[in-house]
Amino acid sequence: MQTRVGRLTGTLAPRCRGKETIDKAVRLTTPGSGEAVLLRLSGIVGSRAAARAEAVVAMLSRRGHRDFIFDFCRAARIDRRAASKLSRLGEQILEAQGLFALAGPEPLLRPLLGKMRSAQEAAVFASGENALDAWEISRSVTMEVE
Repeated sequence: MQTRVGRLTGTLAPRCRGKETIDKAVRLTTPGSGEAVLLRLSGIVGSRAAARAEAVVAMLSRRGHRDFIFDFCRAARIDRRAASKLSRLGEQILEAQGLFALAGPEPLLRPLLGKMRSAQEAAVFASGENALDAWEISRSVTMEVE
């Protein structure tokens, strides 16, 4: 089974002020298992980056996307307010029967998961170099970069 990776649009990855960024928003598709959107956040993830992630998820949800992977492998830290916003976002995604997956170092993800009521429903990939590796491992597929 092949996984295709491609950018959705250039406007999905804007730079925020300071060191907060959403580096990449890509769509991952696997035959028979639908598709997921990967959002890679790096640097210091603050409330602006979390608000931008909320806006991207809201826009894509209206377009029919339900599954989201948040890659924090390049993030230095997640501040408290951002963790609250992202945990609420995760709750909303899970309530809509979507996939809310996190990738990154476990100590970085622990505060985010601690704020979620349904954290056990979130898929957590705490190992691997990045979320794409975790996605590949979790789906047991090979990747083909577009």
